[in-house]
Amino acid sequence: AGLDRLGLRDAPVCRLARPATMADELDELIQFLGASRADARAQAAEIVQGLTGSDDGIAQLASKAETLIPKLLHLMGAPAAESRPATTALVNLTGASDVATLAVEKGAVERAMQFLRGAGGEENKGCPADLLLGVLVNVTNTEGGVHVFAQEGKSLEGFYVAKLVQMLAEGSPKEKFDRAASVLTNVCRHPAGRRNFLEPSRKLVRATLPSLAPSASETRRVGVAAALRNCCADTPSCESLLKTVGSGNAAAVAAEASVAGFANVGASGATEGGLEVVRALLAPVSGGRDGTGVGKERCDAVRQSCAEAVGCLADCESGRAALVQCDAPRLMRLGYEDEDHGETIEAMETAAEKFLRFGMVPAEMQPKDGLRRVEVVDEGEDEVEEIQGGPRPLMTPDVD
Repeated sequence: AGLDRLGLRDAPVCRLARPATMADELDELIQFLGASRADARAQAAEIVQGLTGSDDGIAQLASKAETLIPKLLHLMGAPAAESRPATTALVNLTGASDVATLAVEKGAVERAMQFLRGAGGEENKGCPADLLLGVLVNVTNTEGGVHVFAQEGKSLEGFYVAKLVQMLAEGSPKEKFDRAASVLTNVCRHPAGRRNFLEPSRKLVRATLPSLAPSASETRRVGVAAALRNCCADTPSCESLLKTVGSGNAAAVAAEASVAGFANVGASGATEGGLEVVRALLAPVSGGRDGTGVGKERCDAVRQSCAEAVGCLADCESGRAALVQCDAPRLMRLGYEDEDHGETIEAMETAAEKFLRFGMVPAEMQPKDGLRRVEVVDEGEDEVEEIQGGPRPLMTPDVD
């Protein structure tokens, strides 16, 4: 019997009138996911999970996705013996965009959020949070998934975003909720997701900043840094970010005197919380020299996202003023001296060009020969076209 070979030895076997094929066996296996016996459902879910451990197995199961995905989603709320292998299989299967899109259509976002309410790390208490969040990471990588998560135009618009941040800030044990930061990255790609995350009255941005601290896990730091970078994608979002509600710590407010002498950099209008966000973005790209004593950020992805966010903030007037208030030109110069990650260096140089172009850099910090850029060669042409001269020592260290 084919199902005996698959491992359902103690489950009732349906005898086929014709020789069993792998497709037939998969159909029967999927039927057992809805069996009346809990042990049969659990064993079937384990077999499906095992099949998702290889590319061939995923391809075979994906061909049955229309019937398989609803069964797996249903088991999300079952006891641990059934929900854990079923949800693990969903994580593996939704890595494929077409399966993730189908899962969204079948209610994956709603189901995962429903069961995250009581999820944690306890044994035998159902599906743990990290698996449910793993499904959300994959399905919010699709346009449909992030649209459903943002709930744009619905009466509860923003509810899932608020719950996600709450899980990131308060979920216990913390390591089980690290992936909430990765979901937030995806959500902030969507305009509605950004709008709800940045709404000042919700106080969500401030709640994520501890997850950017060096003491947080790398998964959290990478996710929150990328989410904040996505929140700098356009001027309205940048301005909303600068209106973030603060922690009430007066020491977090930058000295207004730091903008003196820069007539073309007006008042930022940033709140105390907005300046806290700018400082949080600058800390990883300062090489650990921002005066907080927290040390150097070791993760390349975090430094790159923060450098890109700073560059995007420099595109709008209020962002430039806030960056100057927070001493961004000096801090990024310090970090640039020790930076060795190519993409981060490129992002820092892009930001530095904007600092110089918009008059944000004090005269004593500006390169003696002005702003320079690398040479650019048009494809198919032998002649070298210089944009503004030769090599670009944009953020060179001080020379005694």
